[in-house]
Amino acid sequence: MFATRQRWPAILVLFLGACGVSDPGPPPCSDATALSLSLAPGQYTSALADDTDGCFLFAANSGTQEAEYLIAPQAATGVPGRILNFVLAGTANGAAAVRIEAATMPPPPPPPPSRAEEFHSFLRQGEETRSWGHQLMPRPAPEGAAAQIRVPKPVVGDFKSFSVCVSAGCEVFQQVGGRARAVGQHLAIFVDTAAPATGLSDADLDSLVTIFDTRLYPIDTSAFGRPSDINQDSVVMVLMTSAVNRLTPVGECSDGVVLGFFLGADIDPGFAGNPRVNHAEVIYSLVADPSGEVTCPLTVAQVKRAMPVIMIHEFQHMIS
Repeated sequence: MFATRQRWPAILVLFLGACGVSDPGPPPCSDATALSLSLAPGQYTSALADDTDGCFLFAANSGTQEAEYLIAPQAATGVPGRILNFVLAGTANGAAAVRIEAATMPPPPPPPPSRAEEFHSFLRQGEETRSWGHQLMPRPAPEGAAAQIRVPKPVVGDFKSFSVCVSAGCEVFQQVGGRARAVGQHLAIFVDTAAPATGLSDADLDSLVTIFDTRLYPIDTSAFGRPSDINQDSVVMVLMTSAVNRLTPVGECSDGVVLGFFLGADIDPGFAGNPRVNHAEVIYSLVADPSGEVTCPLTVAQVKRAMPVIMIHEFQHMIS
């Protein structure tokens, strides 16, 4: 015989708006004006703070059921940049209370974008304008000019040369040799042959292919639709290359690292014949670099943990 503790799924509570005035500390919540919340597993609710004096109360856990709440304050005042404070506190009987108050202070100036944010914006703007730099495509080829040549599905051990953007504005490209290390139903992972040797193992890469095939691919395709397959090889390729690591200089490692990207020109038929693009569905990601041999030190564990996030995010861009 054994006993179990039931853990409830996270509950989403949205607080739309706020009330009150800013002061050094909000007054304690009053049971008379606060909104008491007790939700079943999977339930969610939204509430306006000005309907409850800005107070919400959650009952204390008891017995074998352990409730967890995901609290997502949302400012919907219509005033861009306005700051709203909230306080989460416990009570003597173990209950939790949230108090939201309005802030009168002016919004702080936005921090300058990191290199990763600037690069992401450049890529997305390129998709909107179908232009990723004047040197990349001086003259668009006629629509539909891409040659429909069927490429065999990669197998483990295959070698392929990739053209990789290695500058923030894609003015510079570099040829990178990659070898297929793991291949599944929908994904083939190639690894830069010049990458540091202390990278992910074959078992790690096989695990990532399984995660993509069984979890990430169904999530993205059911939400956003099917990807293209312009070279008819039936897979999305991931190139793990130290060229992506170099997109973040050593001195900017703490500001935000470029983890990976998708270049829309790779699958744009208007770029047919352009030698700077790969004419295939490719996601580019960084590689593990524990000693900082390339740029920012990144352990195997860090890269392995980040890879599913990189793949599902960039795959969504590819589909869109």
